Amino acid sequence: MSKLDDAIQGGVQARADEAWHVYMDNLIKSVETMAQTVDEAAEMPMDCTETWCSNARALLDDLNHQLFSIHEPKWSTPEDSARIKSTKRKVYDIYSRLGAIVPGKKD
Repeated sequence: MSKLDDAIQGGVQARADEAWHVYMDNLIKSVETMAQTVDEAAEMPMDCTETWCSNARALLDDLNHQLFSIHEPKWSTPEDSARIKSTKRKVYDIYSRLGAIVPGKKD
């Protein structure tokens, strides 16, 4: 049964783990980019258009859905879990900052 265990651990689990981490890394980078974009928009001296705000909300909704529907594999580490939780909190912060941007009007 050692060959079977090796095949599962090395051939299947290792590839799945690598793919999961690549996906998570890219998802987290996307959330960070979204946070930066919303922060920049909030500080712009020009008005935010309704189209931009709608598109930003739709993109954030998609990222939020992807993040909250993620299945944590049994082999994920406590650090992986912490990264996911931290990113979920960041999404809430982005929603809050995005909600403060008033389309067509700057304070």
